[in-house]
Amino acid sequence: MADGMTLFGDKALERKLKQLPDDIFRKTTRKAAAMSMTPVAKEARQRARAVADTGTLARSIGKRTKTYRRSGVVVTIVGPRKGFRELVGTRLNPFTRAFRTGEATRKVFRDPLKYAHLVEFMVRPHTIRKALGFMTVRHPGFAGRPFMRPSLDNNKGRVLSIFKTQIRAGLERFGREKTSRA
Repeated sequence: MADGMTLFGDKALERKLKQLPDDIFRKTTRKAAAMSMTPVAKEARQRARAVADTGTLARSIGKRTKTYRRSGVVVTIVGPRKGFRELVGTRLNPFTRAFRTGEATRKVFRDPLKYAHLVEFMVRPHTIRKALGFMTVRHPGFAGRPFMRPSLDNNKGRVLSIFKTQIRAGLERFGREKTSRA
């Protein structure tokens, strides 16, 4: 039985969900959670394109659904995904002996997974000690340009309505399968 479910607003739907077998409950809620977050991911991609970037951040935004087996909790995560880093150039590596001759270089990548949170929120002014191995640099910081939170806030109603619609469709599918077996 699906006992750990909390759904506000639709008591009849909540009662029906708690009567489902675990496997059907997991399938139904997993699909509903994934489908309901699609508008959030689309708007976040659109907002990320507005950020002065190469478009890597926008391309990296996607969704992933995870089910915790012990508790049965289904979570859909929207944000930057792995595998979207791109080569920006090379830089002299001051931490090798070949640095003095200018032969030691290392590749420099732009990875949205590592900087998306900085774009979303902000970076305060700070000092970077031992930049390039020997000097101190003062970073001016920058104001955040939120793209994830506004897209979630704008789509809350759509997320809930899509979730409920998908749950109802799953329940109807389960009811049809149950009656066809009998």
